[in-house]
Amino acid sequence: VLSALKVMAKDSNFPRLRNVAIGAMNTLSRSARAIARLQEARVVQEVLFPALTESSDQHSDELRKLTLTCAIVNLSVHCDKLDKETLRRWVMSDDGRVAVSNMVHCFRVALNNEQWHLVSFSAHSVVHPLHNLLLVCPSAVATVVEAGFIPELARFLPVFDQHSHPLETLEGAIRTLDLIVAAGDAQHEHLARRAGLPGLLHAGVLEMPDNDWRYEPEEQGRIRHIKRLAARSVARLVAVPVALLMGQHRRLGCDSPLLALDPDVLRLIVLLAA
Repeated sequence: VLSALKVMAKDSNFPRLRNVAIGAMNTLSRSARAIARLQEARVVQEVLFPALTESSDQHSDELRKLTLTCAIVNLSVHCDKLDKETLRRWVMSDDGRVAVSNMVHCFRVALNNEQWHLVSFSAHSVVHPLHNLLLVCPSAVATVVEAGFIPELARFLPVFDQHSHPLETLEGAIRTLDLIVAAGDAQHEHLARRAGLPGLLHAGVLEMPDNDWRYEPEEQGRIRHIKRLAARSVARLVAVPVALLMGQHRRLGCDSPLLALDPDVLRLIVLLAA
C-alpha cells in the first residue's frame, strides 16, 4: 500500500489522486505505529519534500502544501536523519509562512465545524503538526502567533472534550502554548494573558477531576499529566503580573525599584503585564 501511495503522490498528471495519496501519508504521519514504516520508505526525502518545493500555482496548491507541511513536520520530529535545516529555511520562506498560517486557519476551521477547500479538519489533525512544527522550527513561533493561534486556543480550551482525541489534542495544544511562551517574547505572553488563558486553563483543565468518568482508567494518568502541564503554563503566564503586584505591596515590595518610578511609566508596565 505504501509503495502505491508513493507512486500516486509523485504523479502530477492526476492531481486529485495525488492529493488523496499525500493526505493519506499525512494521516499516517500521526500514527506512532506507521511512522517507522514511512521513514524506512523515505517518503519525506523521495516524495513529500520534492513535492513541497516544486514550483506551482500557490493558490491552487494551498491545500496540498498545507498537507505536505503537516506530514513532513510530523515525521521530522521523530527522525534525526532528515535535513531539518532545509525544512527550517523553507518554513521561513514566503510559501512556508503561508502554509504555517493556513495550519492555524484550519484550527479555526475545525473549531467552527467548517470546511476549507472542501475539506473538513479535526482540531487534532492541526494541533498535532503545529506542536511538532515548533519543536523542529522554533523560529515559526511568530508566524503561528500572528496567524491567531492564541485566541483560537482560548476558544478550544472550554470545549476540548467535544472534539476527537480530546486528551491528546489538549496536551498538544498546551505544549504548543509552552513553546510559544518559551520563545521569550513578552508580547506573546501579554496576548496569552489578555486572551484569558491562565483562567481558562485553571477552570477547564486544573479543575478536572482526577477520576473523570468520561475517560477510561488508563487515561486517568494522562489527565494528571496534562494537569501538571497546565499548572506549569499558568505559573509561567502569571509570573510577571504576580511579581509586579508583589513589587507594589507595602511590605513585600518595600525595597522595590517600582516604587521610584513615575506613575505614568508604572501604568505602562502594568498594562503590559496585565
